[in-house]
Amino acid sequence: MATEKSLSARTYVPRLESWYRRHFFAVLLVFAAVTLYYIVASLADSQSVDWLFFASIGTCLIGMRVAIEIPERITLTLSRLLDQGALQGSPEQIEDLRRRLDERGARWALFGAIGGTAIMLVTLLASPPDSLNPATWPAGLHAYVNLIGESFSALSGSGPLAYKIAQLLDNLPYFPVLLLIGCVIGYYIPYAASNGRLGNLLRTQHLPLQIQPGYPDGAAGLSSVGALYFFQAQLLAIPAFFFAIWSLLFVVGKNLVQSYTNGANAFYVGRAPSLPPYPPEFAWYLDNVSLQWLTPFLLFFFIVVAGELLAFLVPMWSFHIAMAEQKRIAIRTVDSLGLRIVATQKAVIDAKTYEEMTALSDQLAAMKSYYESVLHMPTWPVNAGTTWRFIIATAGLFLPVLAQPLVQKLIP
Repeated sequence: MATEKSLSARTYVPRLESWYRRHFFAVLLVFAAVTLYYIVASLADSQSVDWLFFASIGTCLIGMRVAIEIPERITLTLSRLLDQGALQGSPEQIEDLRRRLDERGARWALFGAIGGTAIMLVTLLASPPDSLNPATWPAGLHAYVNLIGESFSALSGSGPLAYKIAQLLDNLPYFPVLLLIGCVIGYYIPYAASNGRLGNLLRTQHLPLQIQPGYPDGAAGLSSVGALYFFQAQLLAIPAFFFAIWSLLFVVGKNLVQSYTNGANAFYVGRAPSLPPYPPEFAWYLDNVSLQWLTPFLLFFFIVVAGELLAFLVPMWSFHIAMAEQKRIAIRTVDSLGLRIVATQKAVIDAKTYEEMTALSDQLAAMKSYYESVLHMPTWPVNAGTTWRFIIATAGLFLPVLAQPLVQKLIP
């Protein structure tokens, strides 16, 4: 009963997460259908679609689907550490560890959700005209209230149905949906960050790790820890990729519009024989939005990538310290084994029978294998495969950013 009570802080969230996991594709399909209808309705009437708004929602839906796997990943990591012999403890100690992890995660998540909502609110209020002066923030709220009034006026008017739907979807959900996005991001990132204290929590709970020299996972039996933090780091890769792609799109749209403007000016003054092709509406949208978001998105990208690197490396530091200390102890132990290896080698030479020589050779091979495994034992809880996946995934995030100078040359 004590355990059930301790987990009550997050009982309502797992229910929502379980429902979302089961119906994720249905939710995504409904969102895609609503978005498509909105685009068709908007283009049929106003030629104005807030592509970034709907892309933000879609990215958040995908990110949330990944994030809800974090509690199960923690449970799987602890189970694998127990099965691999790297974690020793009684069932009561392990259950207490799970409870403490869940309580700490719930507490961090709650504060994160409040903070994420507050940051998004400040961003929305400060984003209209002229800007970072708090005295102008009421203008943002007033503008949104006016949009709501326009939406209800459109609904009660005699305009086409497409226009009414476009107005309804364009104006009403803007503030609440973005506040919800801030809440979701603020909830899951601190929740994941709280798991970064796992190594320290194991030490305070007197659950020492036992490294396994020669363990076939390539991380002395602790590869599940590296896999956990790789997964959590990739959660941050989702917004990083979002910012990178949209910053590239902003540059493309901005250059297309600027190229057309330069060509049109040259035509009107007689320096060009014809008008250049007119850019698509999406390019004009990108050019307009880039005025406000290009620089912030690039800044957000580098901040999130830095957070991804820290989310992968920092949580493993406490494990690294413990592994390095145990390796030093193990090396002192196998130093004496070296003397036995030398003695066994001499014994093999002096063996009188084939059977004796075979037995000593097998013993010698086993001792040498153990000696080498201790000397070359890793001191980070991550194997080479996970490390390379992290490097490749992180490097791939920079491709859209590095492509921006190329775009500027191709679209002069």
